[in-house]
Amino acid sequence: MRPISRLQPHALAHPWHLLWPAALLIVACAGPGQPSPPSVDYLKAPPSNWASMHSTEFAAFVRGLQQPLWDSTARPNLLEASLGFGERALRATLLCAHEGARDEAPSISEHFLASLERRQAPPSRGEGGNQITQAAALVMRPLTLEQSVRLMALVIGSDPHPDLAVRVECACTLLARKETRVAPFLIRVLRARTPAEKTDPPDWPRIDTLAWVKHRASRSLAEHLGVPDAFRPDGSWQHQIDEALKYERLLMEMVETGR
Repeated sequence: MRPISRLQPHALAHPWHLLWPAALLIVACAGPGQPSPPSVDYLKAPPSNWASMHSTEFAAFVRGLQQPLWDSTARPNLLEASLGFGERALRATLLCAHEGARDEAPSISEHFLASLERRQAPPSRGEGGNQITQAAALVMRPLTLEQSVRLMALVIGSDPHPDLAVRVECACTLLARKETRVAPFLIRVLRARTPAEKTDPPDWPRIDTLAWVKHRASRSLAEHLGVPDAFRPDGSWQHQIDEALKYERLLMEMVETGR
């Protein structure tokens, strides 16, 4: 398992709500794998000031974590703190996501999924980082078939997550787990705000800034297909349309060849 702490070198040294996008690009692209055994010298609880320590200090602490085994007191407290929005919730999510106790892994996956299923829209733009981090962390944690179905319902269907960035991250997690039914949604994101959306219209409320979600969708598709990510969110309409068509064609070829 690739440690989530590798996300943090630059992130938490700056205002938290501006940090998570760069970090998540690494987390979400770390494919699911077999967990590595925890360190012998594991931690049972984070430092008492984990929520108040300076961001650079917290980043250094997270970078040094080696799959801690939070005890029966620390784990519930962290899980409760990880709900909602804000820096404290984001920090708690990062600490929960590092959990190395394999017998507790399903409960942590369930907690993140249940948190996402609350379908809470962030109070303001840029405050959805905690939910996005939870969605990204699921790519590295075990999921049952039933949990995968529930995660899918946050992307496609009659009641998706109301925040487009969270919805996209859920889709990226599923695609990293080889669930290709989310690919058309990610391609629709790439076509948004171009003439091509007339034939593939968005099913989310109009938002002004799509650069990050488009970048995230393209990177996920490129990694799934094993091709370079050439998509530019600030590119011309034709460039964005062409890249979306390229992904669509490559996905069809993958199905036809059985890759």
